[in-house]
Amino acid sequence: MRPDPAPIREALRGVRHVLRRVKASLRDMPAPPLPGPAGEMAGRAVREVSVFATGLDAAASNLARKVLGGTQTSAIQLPEDVDSAAFAGALYWALQHFFQRFEVPDQFVSELAARAAYEKTLALAGETNGLAADLTLQLLADGVIRGPVPGDTGIMASDDLRPVAVFSAML
Repeated sequence: MRPDPAPIREALRGVRHVLRRVKASLRDMPAPPLPGPAGEMAGRAVREVSVFATGLDAAASNLARKVLGGTQTSAIQLPEDVDSAAFAGALYWALQHFFQRFEVPDQFVSELAARAAYEKTLALAGETNGLAADLTLQLLADGVIRGPVPGDTGIMASDDLRPVAVFSAML
């Protein structure tokens, strides 16, 4: 039996998330008001760190994608024959597509938190009638979506974005 790659994927996604935040911070940082050669050196240092972060981001992405694989499930039926790993992979896929569709940057989806929420909800559920609703609330409570709270998208308020994303993924 192969070891579970989800914790390693999650760690690599975390590294990628942090690196993207570093690059965004560097991009938004004003050029230091240093005279002459000192200003040029500071500007070059910022550019080099950004290039380095881009290279690390690409390496983490490639490793996570090629070596560790991932679930590319687009739809599942709960709870029949769906384990927490399959659920978490499908949820990750759905949330990533939601964020891409609405151009919401810097959202980290935790596959491990999704697994834990799924297992917790199934353990507490006596019947499956309210499973989707209970699971949606548990995913939000467990913080399956992490990262800075995005600003208003023009379509919805920032406070509504994560609940709408999880609800959409559950549909």
